[in-house]
Amino acid sequence: MLNKKAKIALLLIPTVVILIFVITFLTHYLTTGGVVVSSNGDYDISITKLGASSSQPVTLTGRDKLSAQLHTGTYNVTVTSSFSSSQKVLVIEAHKTQAIKIDLQGLGAVEPVSSRAAFDLLATGSSLAFIDSNNGSLISVDSQNNEHVLSGSLNLSSVEWASSGYGIAQDQSGNLYSVSGGTLSKLTLPFTPSNNNYALASDKMLYLSNGNTIYAGVAGGTLSQLLRPVNGEGFSIVSATTKGVLVNETSTDASGDKNGDLLFITPAKTYTIQAGIYDSAWSPNGQDLVVTTDSDSDIYNDRLQLIGSLPANNVTSPVWLNNNVIFYGIAGALWSYNIQTKTSNTVASVSVFGYVSKIYPSQNDAYVYVAIQNTTTNSLELSRLGLDNQPVSPIMQELQVFLPNTYQGCSLDYLDFTAPSVVVDGTDSSGQNCVQAATSYLQLYAINPASLNITTSN
Repeated sequence: MLNKKAKIALLLIPTVVILIFVITFLTHYLTTGGVVVSSNGDYDISITKLGASSSQPVTLTGRDKLSAQLHTGTYNVTVTSSFSSSQKVLVIEAHKTQAIKIDLQGLGAVEPVSSRAAFDLLATGSSLAFIDSNNGSLISVDSQNNEHVLSGSLNLSSVEWASSGYGIAQDQSGNLYSVSGGTLSKLTLPFTPSNNNYALASDKMLYLSNGNTIYAGVAGGTLSQLLRPVNGEGFSIVSATTKGVLVNETSTDASGDKNGDLLFITPAKTYTIQAGIYDSAWSPNGQDLVVTTDSDSDIYNDRLQLIGSLPANNVTSPVWLNNNVIFYGIAGALWSYNIQTKTSNTVASVSVFGYVSKIYPSQNDAYVYVAIQNTTTNSLELSRLGLDNQPVSPIMQELQVFLPNTYQGCSLDYLDFTAPSVVVDGTDSSGQNCVQAATSYLQLYAINPASLNITTSN
């Protein structure tokens, strides 16, 4: 027979088992949630926990439809086909099951614009302006599709735009120039130009740094000291809005390592976070900032408080189409992300040409211009994606294959801002105008010269 202690122990076993079951159930109930993911086709679906270590990634995969119980946290849900992909950031909440549907969209067609190595581009409905990195020239293209060199013999390294009619350009020596009405005028600086950097806000407020002191003032006017070093700091200007200037602190002071501090300096207060950034962009209203760092692609408000993240890390050239949509590149794909729905989509592929280098939305929201790094020639080429289902010229896609080129001593290139065109330069081997040489060259490739414009370079 069992003694008294054994009987008590035997009676307690069911209680302990029940207690363990209750604790396990409550723990699971309070720390897990459910999700059911579906799409508009038989596509691959994956769920990955954000912030998980590479040694212990949390990833679930399925096809067509995926159901899962997950620990609370933030996850990236991806739906992928052979040609397209869509991602959504999902927060799993305790004892709650969410049903989400992620539909894949068709990819937009990218249209060639120019073979020029264009950067710092400004596009409106009637004009295009950019720097050609091959020679440092500031180029404009008018509504008649004619190119004009605005910078003369200057070799420019950058230009920032406040509006379609005004910008600030910098040459290779650090001199600054206002760009207004197609004319460049040299600005007087408060120091001898060298390795200075600058930013221009949309209200024409100019911020300038020589590496250790920041100056500010209305472009073309007097610049006054805004910030100077106290303990040996260095400052590099990142970008500016009408509310203030974003600055990277780049050296060490007496109190400790400040390298990588990101400062947003406003008239009322300076906000600071630790973020060694690669690229950044402000929303048009100046309220939100997207930043790419060593490990993340994050979104902050104008007090540098983290308010969200892109589903992908280390993206290329994040820019705002409007106050809700961000465009960015990942290798040979162009993506968009909606901060309201927390969903990103592949909108176009340029992988047949190369990979996304820089992105420039037009001011009239009609196009997104993309500087593509050609993996064959290792040169930049300019293309664009229509946002209103604009037709893509098949002739331009043909011209991109065999232009630019030289034929009978003439330089031939393509251009399509407002109309498909071939731009010629020089005189042919017989001393004649190169238009006839271009006509003959196009006929070699069975292209009707009457189907496009043939113009001479200005």
